[in-house]
Amino acid sequence: MEPSVWGLLNNGRTVGEFWKDWRNSTNPWRAAWTDGDDTLEIRIFLITLGFLAIHITMLTLKKYKMIGETLASRPTLVANQLHCTSVSLMALHLLCTADESKPEPYVLWSQWGIPFSIAYFFADIFW
Repeated sequence: MEPSVWGLLNNGRTVGEFWKDWRNSTNPWRAAWTDGDDTLEIRIFLITLGFLAIHITMLTLKKYKMIGETLASRPTLVANQLHCTSVSLMALHLLCTADESKPEPYVLWSQWGIPFSIAYFFADIFW
């Protein structure tokens, strides 16, 4: 008999127990923020500046009518597609190459995936 999806996800735990286990386990989000290093913050800042530079470039191209009307009406599209594609490729790489016994693949996510997403959200707030 094949296990059900609910059984695989739940493992006999209540929702509260699941979230408690998740919160108490090491995850790349918390590890990246609490590692005592400012690498994450610097990357977020620099990537945010990059996203804002893309946005300013798109607004400038729109102002001087150097791009078509469709793209000019959506100046955030380029940054959005860059973010979506990059994060999707990183997630796909992790899914295809992850080995549960080795944490090395998750370094890519904690050092680049998280800063890339947070920077995009910060830039999205600014524009």
